[in-house]
Amino acid sequence: MDDAIVPSQIYQLIHTDATFIDLRDDYSFDQLHIKNFINMSSDQLLSSMHQFPLDKPIYLICYTGKQSQKVCQKLRSLGYDSYYIQGGFDAFLSIPPAKYY
Repeated sequence: MDDAIVPSQIYQLIHTDATFIDLRDDYSFDQLHIKNFINMSSDQLLSSMHQFPLDKPIYLICYTGKQSQKVCQKLRSLGYDSYYIQGGFDAFLSIPPAKYY
């Protein structure tokens, strides 16, 4: 399976048993974020990977998708089932938002 998720798939995914991580800065996260996502920097995430089970999917989002894609690839190399939101939060904002926040 491809590791890129299109923003319109988020609504279906946030109702699954997975880990959702927003890699944006604290201020941006506090201003607006997708429900069920937790806020962590990529450094925080990578240093605390032992807390996340290998068999539970991890979905990542950042501003444009570039940082989350890099982190996703790193997690996959470590054996995690990880995915990133293609286009990041910028792309996510282009879809009808009411059901996500």
